[in-house]
Amino acid sequence: MELVGLVSAILLALAMGIIVRRAFPYRHNIPLYRVIRGRFRRKKAAPEEPSQRMFVAIRRLPEGRKAMLNLEDEEYEARKRAVLGLLNDLVGEWSTAATFKWGFHGSEYGLPSSNEESWVLFATFVVADHEAYRQCLNIMQGDKYMPLRKQCDIRLLYGEKMAALPLHTIELFRQTFGK
Repeated sequence: MELVGLVSAILLALAMGIIVRRAFPYRHNIPLYRVIRGRFRRKKAAPEEPSQRMFVAIRRLPEGRKAMLNLEDEEYEARKRAVLGLLNDLVGEWSTAATFKWGFHGSEYGLPSSNEESWVLFATFVVADHEAYRQCLNIMQGDKYMPLRKQCDIRLLYGEKMAALPLHTIELFRQTFGK
């Protein structure tokens, strides 16, 4: 008897589903669809947006430039590829602790390029807290990036909380770094 009741309940549910689908071909037209769907779907709170900035400035050291200029063309290209590869790896590893927001590289973007300063990269990352900044600093100071540190001067500056900045500065960040 219970089996007959179960089968009839399933058939009734299927019949009601077919009737509702024919009457309302689009889900958003079904009365109370969003309310019913919302009860079954678990709401996830949005994670808190990190509010602190980390500024990165990288320039080639004069000693590293002179050492590279003394190399043969093939060695120069190989060393240049290795340094750029390490730089890309470093920025990629930083993305585990920080989110890249904005940046540009090279003298073709208007950075000074003289004998004393040859800028490679200016970038801004968003970090959650000081621990994330320290993690980025530890990644950079690892043995893997020693050849990069011999070629380049890498500076990381930890910024203030956005709430502590004046209002016009916050608006500037929103305009410049917004999506």
